[in-house]
Amino acid sequence: MHILNDRYVDPKKINASVLPMELAARLGDLYQRFYNEALHEFDYLACEHSQEFARYLQTVEALTAFHPKQLTDHDTRLAFWLNLYNGLAIHDIIHNNIGDSINSCKTFFTKNGYQLAEGVYSLDDIEHGILRNNHPKYASLLLPLSKDHPGRKYCLPDIDPRIHAALFCGTRSCPDLRVFHPDTIDAELDAITRLYLANNVFFESDTATLNLPQKFRWYREDFGSKEQMLDLICKNHSKPEVRYGIQEASKKLNIHHIEHDWRLNQSSSLR
Repeated sequence: MHILNDRYVDPKKINASVLPMELAARLGDLYQRFYNEALHEFDYLACEHSQEFARYLQTVEALTAFHPKQLTDHDTRLAFWLNLYNGLAIHDIIHNNIGDSINSCKTFFTKNGYQLAEGVYSLDDIEHGILRNNHPKYASLLLPLSKDHPGRKYCLPDIDPRIHAALFCGTRSCPDLRVFHPDTIDAELDAITRLYLANNVFFESDTATLNLPQKFRWYREDFGSKEQMLDLICKNHSKPEVRYGIQEASKKLNIHHIEHDWRLNQSSSLR
């Protein structure tokens, strides 16, 4: 695996105990400066040559000496790994000079990673290894983290389905970019879940069809039973026609999964 955070000269010295907060702050800078929430677009070219990205790189360089064991509670761990994933995704896109589609780089989720004091973590390692308790990704039988990977001891024990609304990978169909904080992460996950559902889940009343993102098919076990998945949508969807449509259709409900759009959500200024 190619390590992305080991080649920057004279990194800023940061106390390891504040690194998770520093990571959130630097990712927040990228969010504020380069992410257009209304259009779900990120200006990767401007980001690459910015002071904000340079400071972000200094922070992830410092992570090479960071031990995940310093994350002492569930909310702190969850916020850290979500932020690390979202930051790595942006870095990965810039490093690979992704053009039109994430699919142009077949190893996007596995080839590049961040070195921590204990182990190297790719996007797949973080998502499926840490956040999904080492469950195989869609269409795979392989465990993301091998039995001798140090990250095995940091896998979160329970899969929170809301993570699927929180992981930003730079595609047009992926969730909005957000930064997560331990003290408010439950409310933040609720908010991003509501936004993701509002933008990506639709109901067609004439055919009683519920249109869902592919994530609901790829990781249906993470959402529990069909009833639990529908309950999650009904409790969090902002549009009453979707909630009432699901309840009225009941057993006659048809489910259709929308094709994932892998095109890069690059800023319109780059097109």
